[in-house]
Amino acid sequence: MTTPQHYITVDANLSRNFNESDNLRQYIYCPDSVTFNRDASPYSAWLFSTRADYYHEWDKYQIMSGIAYSRSDLQNDFSYDNLIDGTWLPDTLVTNDFNYSENSLMAYFIFGHQVSEKFSYSVTFSDSYVRTLGVSATTETTTPYNYNVIRPNFTLRYKPHEDHFFTLSLNRGYGKPNFTYLNPFRKYESPVYYVEGNPNLQHSINYSLTLKYRHRYWLNFTVSYLTIADQILKVPQLDADGAVIGYTYGNFGKSDELLFALDLSKRFFDKRLHLNFHSEAEYRLYNSGDALDYRNSLWHYFVNLHFSYTLIKKYDVTFGGYALYSSSHLDDYAVSQGMPKMSLNLSARFLDGNLQTTLSVNDVFNTDVGNRESLLNGVVSKSDNLIDARYIRLTVRYSFNRKNLKRFENHQGYNADGNRF
Repeated sequence: MTTPQHYITVDANLSRNFNESDNLRQYIYCPDSVTFNRDASPYSAWLFSTRADYYHEWDKYQIMSGIAYSRSDLQNDFSYDNLIDGTWLPDTLVTNDFNYSENSLMAYFIFGHQVSEKFSYSVTFSDSYVRTLGVSATTETTTPYNYNVIRPNFTLRYKPHEDHFFTLSLNRGYGKPNFTYLNPFRKYESPVYYVEGNPNLQHSINYSLTLKYRHRYWLNFTVSYLTIADQILKVPQLDADGAVIGYTYGNFGKSDELLFALDLSKRFFDKRLHLNFHSEAEYRLYNSGDALDYRNSLWHYFVNLHFSYTLIKKYDVTFGGYALYSSSHLDDYAVSQGMPKMSLNLSARFLDGNLQTTLSVNDVFNTDVGNRESLLNGVVSKSDNLIDARYIRLTVRYSFNRKNLKRFENHQGYNADGNRF
């Protein structure tokens, strides 16, 4: 029987987006029309999270339980300009100020059993209560939305050999809408159509079956099947003649998704240099059966190369970053080719490793170039976007017992929100 372990982890995050106002978009409508517009979407975001967890292990059984609280505040000041007769003119109907806040409280319980040297399993139950509030300062309107989600999970593990490890998981989860989808104002993607946010968006529910294989500690292969209900989709807006004039967002879609992922991880130079390669191929089939669902299927490809190098081992001073590339193809609608991005960060640990500080810059080149080709109302349009955007994030994290932190982050109740910005 082992001694019970108790630990509390506190996380604090501070981020600021320094997005410039000259985000240029060029649209070419075949065969003879070219238009320009630009927009700026600077925002500042405050994030805070804290959690308290209890862990106990005896014989071949383990239990973990705890609570986690997080809060995020986002302030977004959006501006939009059109190039008319060689002059940039602001569009006051589109320019707006939008603020969003979110509070989330989660409680979880995990039971694990090591049946034998080869077999083990765990059962997780987590309950998340989320309160959100969107505030449009331009129209002086507020949109509150509160919900509760229970997420069960079952994981079976099989280790036939020291070098081979299999995991099978069944999970019920949920997805939150992106912050930009909640902004109720219109954003013109072209003179042909607009995209309008929906502050009444709700969360989506998903069910997944995942099979993972790990070879030693450097190769991981994953196959997962995911079905999503109440998915957040773009809903076409029609004019009196039935032509598409714009899009908004709604919770009406359903989809089935098949995902293949490959992860390679290696350390070199006395384990100072860590390289990680991650790639994904995703196929999504849309089957809502709704006349407004204009899509059929989607292919998405994603490649990410992450690196980190330990400069000073005593304080775990690490220099790192990543470079990524992604591309999507939506049948009968659009082709989107994403250009590479790159991020750099510097981190260090103090106070016996419990205090960690990280300074990161994303995107380090301060540009995000995207090419897109779409079909709308029988008209082919091509767009080239040059987005001047970068944010700097300072993260301060303190762990009362760092040794148990990884155990907590591996459980199924962990839900990061960083990708929603």
